[in-house]
Amino acid sequence: MSIRSLSHRHTQLVEAAPEVVWALACDVPRYPDWVAVTLEMVDATSEATAGSTYVERTRVVGPITVVSHWTVVERDDLACFTRHECRDEPGPVKGMWLEMRATREGAGTRFDLSIGCRVEAGILTGPVAAALSRQLRKGNAGNIERFAALAEGLAIARLAD
Repeated sequence: MSIRSLSHRHTQLVEAAPEVVWALACDVPRYPDWVAVTLEMVDATSEATAGSTYVERTRVVGPITVVSHWTVVERDDLACFTRHECRDEPGPVKGMWLEMRATREGAGTRFDLSIGCRVEAGILTGPVAAALSRQLRKGNAGNIERFAALAEGLAIARLAD
C-alpha cells in the first residue's frame, strides 16, 4: 500500500505579547474564528490542556462536512507549545496532527503553525496527496494570517482596558 506523509509549517510575526498569542492558541472554542475549514466546535472545553478532547465540524469540499475528534497530546506552557492529534480522519487521510508554538521575538511574538497527516489511497495516493498538500498549504497560510490579525486585535483591546 502506498503512503505519503504531508507536513506544512507557516510562521507569522504577531504584534502582540506571547501571553496574548498563547491564550488565543489554547482557546479551543475560538478556533472557528481563525481556522477557515472549522465550521463549528461541536464539543469543546474552553482550553486546550494535555489530555483534553474536542469535536469539530469541518468543511472538506463544497457542502461536504465531517465531524472530527481531536486530543491535545502535549502542552508545554514554558515553551508555549501544543500538539493535537485527530482520532478519526475521513477517507484516505490518516494520522492528522496540528502543532502551535509561540516565541517572543523583539516586541512581538513569532507564531508557528504546523499541520500534517498521512495519505493512504492505494493507487490514487500520489494524486490525492498532491491535491491535499496544496489545500493544506493554502489553508494553513490563511489560518495563520487570520490568527495574527485576531491576536493583534485582542492585544489592542487589552491595552485599551
